[in-house]
Amino acid sequence: MNIWELDIALVTWVDSRASEKSWEKPDTAREFDVADCLTVGYVLDNGKDKLTLAMCIADNAVNGVLSIPKACIKSVDILEVPAY
Repeated sequence: MNIWELDIALVTWVDSRASEKSWEKPDTAREFDVADCLTVGYVLDNGKDKLTLAMCIADNAVNGVLSIPKACIKSVDILEVPAY
């Protein structure tokens, strides 16, 4: 794999979110929602069940790897960036 040729993607996705309080009233807890997320990264793998991104690349290594379940992804946009 040539890491310098990886696609760069903007991923819109949802993540689970936990309450910061220990006790909540049921009516308040019912209104609690998931977290809307945006992530930009280098596409390492676009598999059947997950999309795996790296936040940084250097030489022959990657850093900041994140796998997002496909069920959580709203959209994936491949970004156009100039080659260097």
